[in-house]
Amino acid sequence: MRIGVLGPLQVNRGSTAVDIGSPKPRALLAVLALHANRPVQVDTLVDFLWGTAPPAAVTASMHSYVSILRRAL
Repeated sequence: MRIGVLGPLQVNRGSTAVDIGSPKPRALLAVLALHANRPVQVDTLVDFLWGTAPPAAVTASMHSYVSILRRAL
């Protein structure tokens, strides 16, 4: 699997493009790819995805986006 983060996020499995879906899961994957092979704290992910205005159900939203990524990848 190859993930390109320079320019628009691109994910390829071999020669096949992988559809990650909506912007938030795509942003989550980009942040995780930029921190490859290193743990990323949830607070860091929240800051990248929502800045200073996270939703009230931020934990549920994060779980949902991780689930979307797992299915896609």
